[in-house]
Amino acid sequence: MRGLIARLSVDPSLSYPTFLQLADQSVSSQDGLIIVEWQPIVEGKDRASFERTIRNQGGRLSDFRLWEPVQNNASSRPAQARDLHVPVLYVYERSPKSSTTMGLDLAFSPERMESKWRARDEGNPVASGLFPIIRFPGDSVHPVGFAVTVPVYYGGIIPGRFTARQQQIEGFAALVYDLNALIQSKLMDLQKLGLNLTISQQGKPEPNLTIPAGPSSATGPSTGVSAEARALIFGTPWTIRLDATQPFIDAQKTPQDNILPWFIALMGITVSGFLVALERNVDTLQSTRDSLVQSNALLQKSEQSLKELAVRDPLTGLFNRRGFLERAIPELTRSQRYQSPLALLMLDLDHFKQVNDRWGHETGDGVLQRLAQLFEASMRGGDLVARQGGEEFVILLSHTGPEEALQIAERIRQNAAAIIHHAPAKDAMADSPSSASAPDFQVTLSIGCAIAEPGVDIDALLAHADAALYAAKEGGRNRVVAAGNPVAPLVQL
Repeated sequence: MRGLIARLSVDPSLSYPTFLQLADQSVSSQDGLIIVEWQPIVEGKDRASFERTIRNQGGRLSDFRLWEPVQNNASSRPAQARDLHVPVLYVYERSPKSSTTMGLDLAFSPERMESKWRARDEGNPVASGLFPIIRFPGDSVHPVGFAVTVPVYYGGIIPGRFTARQQQIEGFAALVYDLNALIQSKLMDLQKLGLNLTISQQGKPEPNLTIPAGPSSATGPSTGVSAEARALIFGTPWTIRLDATQPFIDAQKTPQDNILPWFIALMGITVSGFLVALERNVDTLQSTRDSLVQSNALLQKSEQSLKELAVRDPLTGLFNRRGFLERAIPELTRSQRYQSPLALLMLDLDHFKQVNDRWGHETGDGVLQRLAQLFEASMRGGDLVARQGGEEFVILLSHTGPEEALQIAERIRQNAAAIIHHAPAKDAMADSPSSASAPDFQVTLSIGCAIAEPGVDIDALLAHADAALYAAKEGGRNRVVAAGNPVAPLVQL
């Protein structure tokens, strides 16, 4: 099933023909399997739009509507309004019929939903108890069977937390088995021998399935000779009981009659062994699920790394222009919605080209890295700093008015000017006054400050800050200048 489950987890709205193809490839060889269903979870408020969307696919889905059985499943009616619906959307059947369970809202039955909610909460496949299978609206013949429900989560990864599993569930893939067909060959052997078979869900007061060893006249009263075995099938405990009829006992009478109980026990073990073989599929499914979880985790980690590389400046580790815009635009929107002040600083290193020309690009990179660390250390929670390119940086100050923004900018300017940078002697030019011992040096900043006014977008805000930065450069550098909005006279601090 892993191919079908993986496809549903990333594309829960896949087409009906695609579902049929994947289901046929996945389960066509399983004995006793009669139906494979895709059961998405639909909120009550979305029911009408969900039904319209499905009907628009046309074909067998053109009359799609949610329904539920009534009167012991002998007739049907439109499904009642509920907070959550779990409809049968797509159906794959081993023997195609003109009428199917499409649209059956399984939420009508708390017993049917119990195994589904347990599968969702545990993150594992879960088998239901035995129940009469509904094959189409108004079905009058209900073979006894059970369903194995596999939870399908968004993105294919099983969340680690209980609450996340409840929130990220997309729906369920269900495999419905006809129990009689599943163990038909064993039933024939038991009936020939004269053994009555009873299968029940452990803890239930009444047996779910009782199959006598032939006509009632041949079974006779209970002999009191029986054998019982228990098996855990996909998380659901079942009890299998064999009762010997008098014809069976008569046929077995030999001088070794004392071994009769052991023989019956052996037959019980044979039946339970068959069910245990079914249980082994759990290990295979679990192993496949774990592999899928690991693969998806690695894929997510790789995607996250690629996303991080796309928005980070490799030299300073700060956000680049793209990363800045992705975060600044929502912050500007929030600021305007809640009328909270927002300021933008644009910073440029003064005469930085001389640093690269005189001491080399390695020294220049070191200057950029140290100043980037200073900018980050000056930030408060909610502030954003990025490298625009070259020696230009931007800082977005949340919940910050004009006066406070200028104070922060001035503090950054002073702290930057106080940093002593060291250039290795080997980087000094040959015609330097002292090529053996390179002098220490300092770098200053010019800063433009702009305040976000109502209606301004991020491009306009950047333009205002850039105009203020230009004024700071023209005014002699190493200073902070505030911008008016949009064309007020520039004010030098």
